[in-house]
Amino acid sequence: MAARTSISDGASVIRACVARREYAEAVRRFEIFARALRPRDRSDVAADLAQHGGMEAGQALAKAFARAPCYLCKEGRMTCDVCGGASTFAANGRFCETCNGAGHSPCLFCGGSGFLPMENIPRSIVPPAARMRLEWTARLLRQVVRDVSALSREGAPSSPLRDWIRLFHATERIQSILEDTGPVLATREGGGEEHARSVTLADECNRLTRKCRRVLAAGILKVCRAKAKTEEPGSQRRIMWERQSDFYEPLARPAVS
Repeated sequence: MAARTSISDGASVIRACVARREYAEAVRRFEIFARALRPRDRSDVAADLAQHGGMEAGQALAKAFARAPCYLCKEGRMTCDVCGGASTFAANGRFCETCNGAGHSPCLFCGGSGFLPMENIPRSIVPPAARMRLEWTARLLRQVVRDVSALSREGAPSSPLRDWIRLFHATERIQSILEDTGPVLATREGGGEEHARSVTLADECNRLTRKCRRVLAAGILKVCRAKAKTEEPGSQRRIMWERQSDFYEPLARPAVS
């Protein structure tokens, strides 16, 4: 009975955190709760929460892990350790070759997804957490598609480069999320119609993400080439824009079927 009461208390706390959209706090409270109740296997605790705390508790826990941010980065990106995020070096004006002048790089822990990796989620809630994360990603992608369409109408290089790069980074994050959830969907664990819908949604997201990346890379490439022409030959800024062009040029190529 004591265990039942503890599980009920834990479920209430997690539901309250998720209701406030405090996903990281919900995960933190679950970890504390799981260690105290059953140190040997937190996945068992997650299953108990779903079983004894009710369907709402199980869904809340899955949502908490689906939306829990990465411990080490912000939205999948980390400041470059070499240039400190400056992109260039003040002492000599040289651009940072480590991050290719971006000032940041994908997070090594989450792979660029910006979320807690799927392998760090309790096994018993991985399938529903993967589906919830995929649904969130699909909503983000729909917004990115709208923004890319609007930016494409303005054209490059007239549109600010930061707008093109911001959206390109969003597609990189989306791709990282799809790569992280993909193996879960491939196992068919927790199958049925809901699983089939998720697989279809993931396929569509992958297709749209690749298309958006090509469009954005082409826009960035055009801006970089235009900026390179305005700089003195051999100057550090010209070299930087040429290196950026070299990076985006293959990404802008149409996919070979």
